[in-house]
Amino acid sequence: MIKRKGAVVNQAKRNTTIPISQRTRGALDSIKYPRQSYDSLIQEMLKFWKEKHSEYWTRRRARKVPVAR
Repeated sequence: MIKRKGAVVNQAKRNTTIPISQRTRGALDSIKYPRQSYDSLIQEMLKFWKEKHSEYWTRRRARKVPVAR
């Protein structure tokens, strides 16, 4: 939670915009369930990737290499 000028904002509900190509959006649409949000799909893909590449993440944490932004 973030507190700003006396108001508490739930950080989980804050959204952002990520520009993607129409081709990428079409690819995401082809693999997501009906009415599934893009956020939910991306979270699912990240979880899958991290599970498949757990050795990579273990080494990265051990070396404390920051994730590129």
